[in-house]
Formats: sequence, C-alpha cells, structure tokens
Amino acid sequence: MDLQSLCKVILVSALISLVCHPCSVTAGDIVHDDDSAPKKPGCENDFVLVKVQTWVNGIEDAEFVGVGARFGTAIVSKEKNANQRRLVLSDPRDCCSHPKNK
Repeated sequence: MDLQSLCKVILVSALISLVCHPCSVTAGDIVHDDDSAPKKPGCENDFVLVKVQTWVNGIEDAEFVGVGARFGTAIVSKEKNANQRRLVLSDPRDCCSHPKNK
C-alpha cells in the first residue's frame, strides 16, 4: 500500500468517526478529553484535531485532517513549531528483517 492510499484510508476513517459520533465534536472544538477511556502512564494525551500538510518536491500539496492519538508524543499546537521532514521509507519494508543496505 503506498503512502497516498494509506493517507486516504486514514482520512476516510476519521470522517466516518466524526459522522458516527457528532456529539463528541462541535464547531470550534479542537481538543476532546475522553473521560470514559482508561488513562495509563504514556497513554493520557487529549484527543486533538490535527491537520497534516504535505509537500511534493517543495510544493504544497494535499492537506489531511484527523485526530491525534491518546498515546505517543504530544502533537505540536502551532505550525511554526512543527518540523517539515522528508519521507523516508523503511529498509526493510517490514521493519523486522535485516537491512538490505548498511
């Protein structure tokens, strides 16, 4: 599955989630704290509405909207503080085998 297909799947999943649960997201909300979900150390982030801008060869391209996860590093709140990085494909693709290039 290529990156564009993966991004489309994530976008469709997020849109279905927003349509199925309209009471949890209202106009103007960008942060949602789910009190019913268990919080464990390392898994206590708020759910944050995020926009991911993509660039292809230095030219601004598609923008994807989604929701951040409860786990992992907290999402940057301001675009000026975000990093723009090149996409790097894993070697090997399954991330388990020994690398082809050293």
